[in-house]
This record gives sequence, structure tokens and C-alpha cells, in this order.
Amino acid sequence: MATQKENQVISESEWQVMRVIWTKRETTAKEIYEAIHEPLDWKLATVKTLLGRLVTKEWIETTKEGKRFIYSPLISQESAMERLTEDFLARICAKNVGQTLANMIQNTPLSQTDLALLKTVLANKQATEITCSCLPGQCNCHH
Repeated sequence: MATQKENQVISESEWQVMRVIWTKRETTAKEIYEAIHEPLDWKLATVKTLLGRLVTKEWIETTKEGKRFIYSPLISQESAMERLTEDFLARICAKNVGQTLANMIQNTPLSQTDLALLKTVLANKQATEITCSCLPGQCNCHH
């Protein structure tokens, strides 16, 4: 069963902050700011606001060391990516998932390692009967 924190949706900006936290494992608001302020043109106050939201959503925890706060993830990057993928695929007609994945693979640069992994996964994947779960008129599969 998914926990409350795993069900929380985070914004694109919060995702950018999480990427820094996942990379550093433990970090401060200033370190996050230094990592992303130039490409994103953010102020330190913006980073602190986003950190507060992530604490509230239980994606990160904070501990105080002297005068500074240390932030660390409560959700792994892998778990977050799985959740993001599930949420994305749940938004499209189940009968269009294969075509959507094919389009993503076609349009995404992949390494030899990535291609080998995909070939292995596909070789071991068993076909499943797909039933459309869309409401009438939401898709064109004519269920």
C-alpha cells in the first residue's frame, strides 16, 4: 500500500530540488541554491520555499546542525520515478500505452546498455489482454 508521502504530487520546481537532494544525499538550502540558481535563475528564498513544501509533503526531512538545516530524502529517486511513470501512464488510454512507449523509445537517446536492458525486458515480457478503462468518448479505441 502506498504511503501518504508516496501519493503526494510534486511540482516541476520541487522535482529540480529533489534531484539535487538525491545526488548529495544530505545538503543545505545554500548548497541546493548554488547548484541550481544559475540555470534556473532562482533566489535562495525560492529554494527555501520549495524545501518547506517538500518537508510538508514528506518527501524530505530536515535536521538542525547548529544554525543550519540539513535536508535529506525520505523517498528514493527510483521510487519517485516509478510513481511518476505510473501517474503518466494512468492518464492515457490503456490501449495506447504500447504506442506511447514506442514513441518515447524512438525519440529518446539511449545507450547500448539501455538498449540491451530494453531487449531483455521485452524478450521476457508476456502479452496481456488490455481492456480500455476510459469513459465513453475519452478515447478512440471503441471499447
